Amino acid sequence: MSEKVKVNIDITQVSDADAVSKTETVIDKLTTNATTYPNPIVALDQMTTDKDDLILKVGLAQYGGVEETLAKNIAREIVNSNYRVDGNYVNGVANGNKEKALLSGYELAKTRTKPIPEDFELFNVTPGTILVYCRQKPKGLIVKMLQYSYDTALPNGWISGGVTRKIKKLIKNLTSGQRVWVRLAVVTDEDVIAYCDPISIIVT
Repeated sequence: MSEKVKVNIDITQVSDADAVSKTETVIDKLTTNATTYPNPIVALDQMTTDKDDLILKVGLAQYGGVEETLAKNIAREIVNSNYRVDGNYVNGVANGNKEKALLSGYELAKTRTKPIPEDFELFNVTPGTILVYCRQKPKGLIVKMLQYSYDTALPNGWISGGVTRKIKKLIKNLTSGQRVWVRLAVVTDEDVIAYCDPISIIVT
């Protein structure tokens, strides 16, 4: 199976100079590869105009006051928005194809790591309650989503164990004496990575 990728569409955390540089790269590549990306949502002429306006406003803000800084910030928001909008367009056209995505000039988004059973352990705490302990945070993890099941063969047998940003999570009100299976997924702002293979414990 070929690797499915997406491009990174967020430049809000980079400097103004880097935002300009990244935008210029995208404009150049989308122009060169117009047969692959013929209809960007934000036209490249408009993207160029807004990028040049940001360069101008950055210069004025260096020696200006509050109004010049505000104007620069507004220009930056427009450049950020253009980059995001055309980035979504690129992701739609590329549809996960790495070679096609690289033609756009956008950087590839970092691959998130799916958790594995070795990432976490299960412990009995009190009757009917187990502790899910994560040894380390998988890359890209924002929160953990847990599910548990008494019978993994049942298609709809998985029950939500909640989500948490912490490395420890209690699952309560379980049936004592029964084996329970627990699986973990990484939840991000954009998607949910597939659940890892489950591990089990007999509930005390």
